[in-house]
Amino acid sequence: MRRLWVAVGLLACGEESRSGPTGGSGAAESVPAEDAGASAAPPFDLARELLGYWLTASQVGACQRFDEYMHFLPGGVGERVLFDQNACHYAQRGTFITPASYLLDGNLLTWMAPGSLRRFNIGVGTQSDGKRSLGHHAYQRLGPTSWRSISQEESYDAEGTLQRSNSTVDLVLDMPLPDGGEAEMQAYVDVTLETFDRSQAADQRTRFQSWQQELSAHLGPLDGEQVLVLTWPSNVPLPSVLPPSLPITRYERDSLLDQLRLVLPPNQPELLLLAWSGWSEQDAPPPPGTPQPCNGDEDPPCP
Repeated sequence: MRRLWVAVGLLACGEESRSGPTGGSGAAESVPAEDAGASAAPPFDLARELLGYWLTASQVGACQRFDEYMHFLPGGVGERVLFDQNACHYAQRGTFITPASYLLDGNLLTWMAPGSLRRFNIGVGTQSDGKRSLGHHAYQRLGPTSWRSISQEESYDAEGTLQRSNSTVDLVLDMPLPDGGEAEMQAYVDVTLETFDRSQAADQRTRFQSWQQELSAHLGPLDGEQVLVLTWPSNVPLPSVLPPSLPITRYERDSLLDQLRLVLPPNQPELLLLAWSGWSEQDAPPPPGTPQPCNGDEDPPCP
């Protein structure tokens, strides 16, 4: 097979790759509508909003031209879809589907594919172009001024070697977020990170890191969204490996400040989403077996 997976324990999905979507027994039950008129908008249902294709990775360069999707179907059935348009090797082109499954507990998503497991909070937002986006590694509200983002990843390579990463990022503000307008506040972030790599020597397999930092915060409109901007000096030492919920960015080349930007989705007040880093909603890629066009540079030449 072109993709080799090792199914271990509960991480295995117990199915072979298939060439098309499969059905399920139905999505998680919708939140019952309260007594409202027929014209009222239906309540937000994350399980329903999640269904469909989401573009999670894309690369163009040299011979590589591919898009990777997460496909959510009803009943906890999922698929990882790779649409490969290799620019140099015609025989490597195609749509390749790997079966997966998922669990949704509130906003906590667990995605399981053969040989891997990923767990983090999610939310559905809207991009500036009007398309929906799936916000990943979101911050979940714990209380009036506290938020938390967790990330868990486990994977096995072809030889069955385990790698694991667990991180927790706690964000505490000195005041509750107002419903609108602008506000200045102080914030505190507490990060813990544990990694395990069985390929390392026994005394080096597990590594713990922690990081705490006070920072300033500004809440206000930005590019059409209500955004919480967390700022601290760029010379502050950071963990050698940053958790995925801390995509720290320096938005201006000569700036001495690093920032983390979090969006307040209006229909999900219990979440803070990583700004503009969500996975975008897409139409289905071509099904397996769809002929791919030739460009004349293939080796060997395509039919």
